[in-house]
Amino acid sequence: MANPTLPAKTEIFLTGVTGFVGKVVLEELLRRAEELNLGRVWVLIRKKRGQSPEQRFAKVATSRVLAGVEAGWQDKVEIIGGELSQPACGIDASERERMQPHITHII
Repeated sequence: MANPTLPAKTEIFLTGVTGFVGKVVLEELLRRAEELNLGRVWVLIRKKRGQSPEQRFAKVATSRVLAGVEAGWQDKVEIIGGELSQPACGIDASERERMQPHITHII
């Protein structure tokens, strides 16, 4: 059970992480994780050219933008497959139910 005297962790739903600006935003969030009381960043990534969201994120993870982030940062990232232009962002209903109680911010 969570300690009611501690503020809830910040959990951010982030889109666009495979683009340059999205990578920079992710880096900033992770670099400032303690200051932001960051629990997790949920990243929405669509399938593209036969690549799964996880495969596409693997390229993001090796980006020079993220090279200076403290080791273990990937533990704070949750990959969600979807498509921003689709209803409910193309996110499966069970995934939405899993995320919904946790998200505190959307970028």
